[in-house]
Amino acid sequence: MSGFVPAAEVQHVHFGSTIILGCNISYLYETTWFKQNPDLIPTVVLYASLKEGRPFEFFRLSPRHSASLMNRSLALRITGVQAGDLGLYYCTANMNAHVIVGRGTLIHNSSQDLFRHWYPVAVCSGLLVMVLTVCITHWKARHRK
Repeated sequence: MSGFVPAAEVQHVHFGSTIILGCNISYLYETTWFKQNPDLIPTVVLYASLKEGRPFEFFRLSPRHSASLMNRSLALRITGVQAGDLGLYYCTANMNAHVIVGRGTLIHNSSQDLFRHWYPVAVCSGLLVMVLTVCITHWKARHRK
């Protein structure tokens, strides 16, 4: 098995929405979900396994976190997404005395992207209005004489 971890995918979310993060590790293994923020140690968000065909949660950091079956794995469901939920998430499992790290998902707020894209437009529009106002005022002043 390769020692390389696949690159994280980016999932854009809106605050208050529900998201499901997929894991590429089989549900036959107990799955631990971690959240990683820059400059902080990883935090365990969920520890779950499959019991009698259904997800069984040994631990969850918040009632908003739960396990969900998806593509033969234990996905992480987050309801009511908040600013504190943004970050990198990844699943892990112990497989034959080896820790396997699954694909990561970076949760990013969509409204931040919206602001980032519209801010230059708003600034340029404001500058355009200011320049037009100066030109019109100058033109009116010249024609009054």
